Amino acid sequence: MAGFNVAGDLHRVHARLLHILADTDEWFPASIGRAVMEKLSQAGIDAEFLELQSRHGHYATTMEPEKWVPTAKAFLRGLAAAG
Repeated sequence: MAGFNVAGDLHRVHARLLHILADTDEWFPASIGRAVMEKLSQAGIDAEFLELQSRHGHYATTMEPEKWVPTAKAFLRGLAAAG
């Protein structure tokens, strides 16, 4: 994963994005969220960010779906309404 970088391909993204990170994730910490969102914005990508507060680290979305599923449902409803 250390060499995986898609920054040069962001111009190819034409979908709206929902970026979810957990505050305790050591692999993809929520602290990178602001920089990622800035890069997405600069590339003209419509994106939303949700930071989960969780003790489960990288597994927060699996262990605590109640913390992100309502946001994902609203995001998907918005896509369907726009669609």
